Amino acid sequence: MRKLYLLTFLTVTSNYCIYSQKNTNDHTNNLFYKVGIAATISSGENYHSEFDIPDERSGAPAFFIHNAIGVQFNRLTLIGLNLEYNKYPKQGGFLPLYISLQRNIIRNTNDIYLRGGYGTLLDVGRDFRNGRLFKAGVGCQIYYNKGKNSFLAGIDYTKKTLSEDIMKSLSGVAIYFEFILL
Repeated sequence: MRKLYLLTFLTVTSNYCIYSQKNTNDHTNNLFYKVGIAATISSGENYHSEFDIPDERSGAPAFFIHNAIGVQFNRLTLIGLNLEYNKYPKQGGFLPLYISLQRNIIRNTNDIYLRGGYGTLLDVGRDFRNGRLFKAGVGCQIYYNKGKNSFLAGIDYTKKTLSEDIMKSLSGVAIYFEFILL
C-alpha cells in the first residue's frame, strides 16, 4: 500500500511541476466535490457455494452512491478521497473508502480519461464487511459552466476482496454518472 501512495504522490507532483510553468486558462489547483451514481451491468464468475457470499449471477444489479473530495491539479489530473455506499441485492452493503487518480489521456472539448483507485472496505456494522477494493475505469468528461464544472460518464471494473478469506471476492463492471463541482 505504501508503494501505491508513493506512486500516486510522485505522479501528481511530477505532473504539477511539468505544467506549473504554463500560462493557461485551465482551472488548476481547485478543490472539487464529486457526487455520482452507478449500477452494475455484470458480475464476476468466481463465486463458490461454500462461501457466505451468495451467487449474484441472478441478474439483479447492484447500486452505488459515490461521494468524493479532492484536488484538480490541472485539466489533466485529479486526485480524490472517495467514500461510496454499495448495495448488492443478496450480499448486503459495502462502504468503500479509497484514493483515486484520474488522468485525462485525450484532451479535447470533452476529455477521455483513465482512472483507478485503491482502498479499504469499512466495517461499520454487522451489515457491512471489511476488506480491500481495487477499481479501474475509462470515461468521458464533459465540461459546462465555462469549464469549471463537469459531467462524467463511463464504465468501471471493481473488485472487492473480503478480509475474512482471500478467496472471498466480489467483482463486477458498472456504468456510472458523476458531477464535479469546483
